[in-house]
Amino acid sequence: MPDSVRTARIVLWVTVGASVLHAAAAGSAYAAGYVTGGYLMLWVMALLASFYASRRSGVRGASTVLAVIQMVFAVAALSRMQVLLGVIPFGAALTVFILLRRDDARAWFARPRTP
Repeated sequence: MPDSVRTARIVLWVTVGASVLHAAAAGSAYAAGYVTGGYLMLWVMALLASFYASRRSGVRGASTVLAVIQMVFAVAALSRMQVLLGVIPFGAALTVFILLRRDDARAWFARPRTP
């Protein structure tokens, strides 16, 4: 697995861990649910990151689409002056998007698989 794909996985898992800490510090169940919703696409991408080793191009494509959706949600959160729900998810989604669009990641997911 190339370093860019491995780094994308680590970024996703660390960001999901940070979202758990952020939700735990939210104060109420409603606030924790709101925080978790702000990181929703990153949670799904972290689940997909578990399948990066299978080298299926659909996993890479779904991760890049979800990264774009997460960036849109993060910009919306920033427009409402919610800095932690905007900056952290936006940065993580942008990082994952860039890492998965690199040529070495594209080659990793496109190469033929042996049965």
